[in-house]
Amino acid sequence: ALGEPLSIVRPFATLEKRQVMELGRGVPWQYSFSCIAPVQGEHCGACNKCAERQAAFAAIGTPDPTCYARAPLA
Repeated sequence: ALGEPLSIVRPFATLEKRQVMELGRGVPWQYSFSCIAPVQGEHCGACNKCAERQAAFAAIGTPDPTCYARAPLA
């Protein structure tokens, strides 16, 4: 449909989540969204994606700026 070859680039495919977070220090993560069960537009704080997000911040020793609808699982 494109009429041109398509290539998919995955620059972080070989990196662990901790490594990606290290590269992203200073990124305004509070504006990103990864929850699969949001509550009134906020991260739920209870799903597996919220748990992964919390673990990623903990892995690099940075406070999690995310607003959760309920207390983080940690």
